[in-house]
Amino acid sequence: MKTFSLSARMLCLLLATSSLIPACSKHDPEPAPEPEPEVYVLTAPAYELTKAEINARNLIQNEGQVNYDIYLTYGDIYKFHIELSGTKHDGEVVDLTQPEEDAAGWYWYVEGIYRAKELFEHYGRKSNPNVMAPGSTLYIKRLSEDSLDFEIRFKFVYKDGDGIVQPALEGSYKGTLKEID
Repeated sequence: MKTFSLSARMLCLLLATSSLIPACSKHDPEPAPEPEPEVYVLTAPAYELTKAEINARNLIQNEGQVNYDIYLTYGDIYKFHIELSGTKHDGEVVDLTQPEEDAAGWYWYVEGIYRAKELFEHYGRKSNPNVMAPGSTLYIKRLSEDSLDFEIRFKFVYKDGDGIVQPALEGSYKGTLKEID
């Protein structure tokens, strides 16, 4: 009887392990997803927006052109200077990886500073572009012509001095910009 009991146990063990083999060797046809690039979202408390300003003298129409000259400061750590044509860019998603096709008005310009050190300076001048890394976008919408209320969203992807792509800086703001000269 011991021989039968031992043989039955061996048979059960063999059946149990053989059922695991196909499960382990099953081929998954979908590859693992690429890890998302690191993104710093500048809405966390450490990066609270402390200043949102606009140089209002450029809002005056000059030959039909309205231009935006905007400064955003996050926690006195990150500072961004954004310039673009309100006439052609307002309410549009601007691809910061491409130079401007339309020569009328200001071309886009963005500058990023971290603790008084320049991180990047990029512009979309067609004749001599200095564009940002893939994935960089900017959206600015003036919410009313007779106010300084704006909606701003950005994602800045840039390369450091060694040409290495850095984590994206992403932020948004909706509200009134303070007028400066």
